[in-house]
Amino acid sequence: MEKFSYLAQLNLLVRSVEVDLGISEVTPNEKAILSAVSLLLNGKSTEVSVQQLLEHELVKGIPKPTVYRGLRSLVNTGLLEKVRFGRYSIPDLQPSS
Repeated sequence: MEKFSYLAQLNLLVRSVEVDLGISEVTPNEKAILSAVSLLLNGKSTEVSVQQLLEHELVKGIPKPTVYRGLRSLVNTGLLEKVRFGRYSIPDLQPSS
């Protein structure tokens, strides 16, 4: 029973962070996409290709059309930015012009 209590506490923490980040209404697939983009960027680059994203552990089980719809939705809500064809970034990670 104690293990489930830890899981419940972790779920509450995740929900709290999602609310703070403004992603509590984002679908689970979109959260997976956003998380994968963030992990792929990880200070190494300012943009991620769709191919990198499709191969990522958090995304590879999601059908391609769903990934593309998720990317479009995340761009429309401002959580992701389409940098150029097939490449995305998290808006605040773009270098200043």
